[in-house]
Amino acid sequence: MSLRRLVSLAVPALIITLAIAVSAQAPPATSGIASDPNVLTNQSIIEMGSARLTEEVIITKIQTSKTNLDLPTPALVELNSSGVFANVVKAMMTPKNAPPRRGSHKSVTKERT
Repeated sequence: MSLRRLVSLAVPALIITLAIAVSAQAPPATSGIASDPNVLTNQSIIEMGSARLTEEVIITKIQTSKTNLDLPTPALVELNSSGVFANVVKAMMTPKNAPPRRGSHKSVTKERT
């Protein structure tokens, strides 16, 4: 097989291989909610902590905002390593529509007369 024939076969195969490799490294498509600045993400929580916002302010923001939080174990480790307060992480893990915990409010009973 001549060198010219070998090159004519190898170049298209190399181009296809490179195209596949480049497309495999493309970032995944993100949904519109992930790029919305009004939606809280793990990164926005880390940024609020880095800006030294208080624990109470961050928790209130979580409770009153749309969220797109990602909380598998590696993300929890990253939040901890970034210095995010434990109570903030707990608030991130608590569903907004969760019922109040039993015993969290004192019960009021009428006295018998």
